[in-house]
This record gives sequence, structure tokens and C-alpha cells, in this order.
Amino acid sequence: WQGGYKLAGWSDQSPYPGFDVLLHPAKAEPYGMVISEAMAARVPVVISDVCGAAVHVTSDSGAVLPLSAPLDAWVGAVEQQLRRLEPVPEFERGWGTVAQEYEKIYSEILNRCLKR
Repeated sequence: WQGGYKLAGWSDQSPYPGFDVLLHPAKAEPYGMVISEAMAARVPVVISDVCGAAVHVTSDSGAVLPLSAPLDAWVGAVEQQLRRLEPVPEFERGWGTVAQEYEKIYSEILNRCLKR
């Protein structure tokens, strides 16, 4: 791959369709909405295992690496995604699913608070 790179930085709306890969080596990330947004736009992702969205990243949609992985592993994972021939399957996680997950979390928190 000889095309160079562009760091997009912060934006009101990220131009995901123009991305070749999303690299997200976060040290701490409760979920990482940018990850699911990129996958929904069929952009492959390479992320750290501390991202909450890591549970949704399959080998078809990218790679999840330990943050402690050597630089060569990160480079290799990005290069693998840039060489891919098959498109990324569209990621879909509807608001109904998200609402049900949050309802469960809030119920558990409420139950813990009531037991005090």
C-alpha cells in the first residue's frame, strides 16, 4: 500500500464511506460509537480490546488487538484490512436492541441501590 494516509480528526459528521480502515487503539473506551458507525458504513476496523464495541467486531469486519500488542501486529492488522478483497458485512444494531440492553443495565443498578 503506497497511498499515504489522512488523519480525519474531529468532525460534525465523519465521511465513513471515504475511509479505507478505521484504526482505534484506545486505552479506555466504554463503547466506541465511532467503531459501530464505521462498521455500519462497511468500513473495516482495527481496534484495541478495551473498546466495549470489541464484542461486535468479527474477523469479517476487522481485527481486535490487545493494546499491549507490538507495533508490528498493529501494522499487520491494518495492512490486512487494506488488502482485503471481500467487503465488510454491514453492521446493524438497532435502537430497540440498545434500549433493551440499557433497560437491563439500569434495572441491575436499581436493584443494587435498593439492596443497600
